[in-house]
Amino acid sequence: MTDEKYLFLRDAAEKKNVARSSFNTGKRGRGAVKFPSDYMTKKERDALNGEMSTYNLRKPMKWKEFMSMPEDLQKQYIQWLDQAFNVGDRFLAEMFGVSQKTINLRREALCVQCHGRKGKRPNDTILRWETFLNGDKPQEKPHETKQPLEEQRPGPVEQVEEAKPTEGKPFGVAAGSFDAFASPAELAQMLSMIAGTERRQYSVKFR
Repeated sequence: MTDEKYLFLRDAAEKKNVARSSFNTGKRGRGAVKFPSDYMTKKERDALNGEMSTYNLRKPMKWKEFMSMPEDLQKQYIQWLDQAFNVGDRFLAEMFGVSQKTINLRREALCVQCHGRKGKRPNDTILRWETFLNGDKPQEKPHETKQPLEEQRPGPVEQVEEAKPTEGKPFGVAAGSFDAFASPAELAQMLSMIAGTERRQYSVKFR
C-alpha cells in the first residue's frame, strides 16, 4: 500500500466517524443553529459596531470640522463649493479660518484644481456667497421659464336670426327659371314668394 492510498483511506475513515457521531448526541430534534453572537448582550453587540458620523456638505464649516471628514468627502465638498460659487481660494480660506496657502496645499493633496475666476467677482456671486456663510440656503440662478399659452376656448356662439321674407315683396329676382313638382296652389304660393304681387310675364310648361 502506498502512502497516498493510506492517507486517502485514513481521511475517509475519519470523515465517516464524524458523520456517525452526529447521530449519537442524544438529541433527535432539529432546532435553530446557534452562533456565539446569539449569546451576547445588546451592550456587547453594540460595542462591536463602529462609530457612526453624519456630515452636512451643504453648509459652511471650519477647518477642524473639514479635516475630520474622510478625504473623499473633502474632495466632494471643495468641488461643490467651486461649482456653486466659484469664489476662489481666498474666500475659502476666510471661511475655513486658515491661510490661502493651506487651501492650495490641501487641493494638491486631494487632486482638486482651482477654477476660481481672477479679478473682481460679480455682485450676485458675492451676495450668494454671503448668504451661504450666514447659514441661509443659496439661491440658484434663475432659469427662464416659458409661460404656458392660454387655452383658447370658443366664445358663445351668437345666434343670427334668419331674415324672414316680407309679405307682398319679392326677393329681388328679376328673371330666371326653376323646376318644381307641386300642385297649382303650391306653385302659386311659390310664385308669390319669389315675384311678390307685381305683374310679370311667365312662361309655364307642363310635363
